[in-house]
Amino acid sequence: PRSTLFPYTTLFRSIMKNAQINLNAMLTRVNNFGIAHTADLPATSKGGVLFASVAAGVPKVGTAAAQQVSGGEAAHSGTDTKAVSFLWLHDDLMAISGTARTLAQTTPGLDDKFRLPHNLTYGNILPIARAFAADAAPLQADFVACEMAADFLQQLNTGITAFAGATDTQSGGKGAKAKGTTGIGSNLQTAFQAMQGLDAIVRNKYRNAPATLAEWATARHVERTPRHTKPAPAPQTKPNP
Repeated sequence: PRSTLFPYTTLFRSIMKNAQINLNAMLTRVNNFGIAHTADLPATSKGGVLFASVAAGVPKVGTAAAQQVSGGEAAHSGTDTKAVSFLWLHDDLMAISGTARTLAQTTPGLDDKFRLPHNLTYGNILPIARAFAADAAPLQADFVACEMAADFLQQLNTGITAFAGATDTQSGGKGAKAKGTTGIGSNLQTAFQAMQGLDAIVRNKYRNAPATLAEWATARHVERTPRHTKPAPAPQTKPNP
C-alpha cells in the first residue's frame, strides 16, 4: 500500500538546497496523484509499481534529512567539547611538566620524561597526555608534595577521556551528516527517475481525460527558485554649476 510521504516542512528548508526542496515538493504531489488514482493504476500495474517507488523513496529523504541534522549537531557538540577539554589538558600538562622540572633537581631522569613539544595540538596532545598519566602515576606523592592537587591524575585522566570522546563524537557526527547529505540526493534521484517513467504511462492512460492530464501536469511541475538580481545602480547626476 502507498503511504503518505514525509511532510514538506521547515526542516527541509534548513538543510536542503532550494532545488531539492522544490523537487521533493513535486514528488509529494506526484505521490498524492497516485493515491487519488489507485483504482486506475493498481499496485500490480507498471504505473502502480512506479508510484510505489515514488512513495517508498521520498520518505527516505526525510530520514536522511534528520540524519544530516543529527550528525551536524553531534559534530558541533564534539567540536565544542573537544576545544574545552583541549584547554584543560593543556593546562594540566603544563603544570605537570613544570613540576617535573622541580622534581628533577632531586630525582634523576625526570628532565626528559615530562618534556612538552614546542606546540601542543589536537593531533599530539592525546598521546602526550596518556604518557604523562602513565609516567606520573608512580610519582603521584612527589607531585602532590609540590602542591599539585591530590587528584591531579584523576583530573588528567578525566580530561583524556573527555577529549577522546569528543573526538569520536565529532568524527561520527561528520560521518553521519555526510551520509545524510548523500542520502537526500540519492533518494530524491531514485524517486525522480520513477516519476519520469510514470509520465508516459499517465499520459497514455488519460489521453482522453484532459482534466486529469492537467492535474498530472500540475503535480509533476517543478517550481523554479527565482534568482535574485542586484538592483541597478542609481544614475549619477551632475552637480549644478
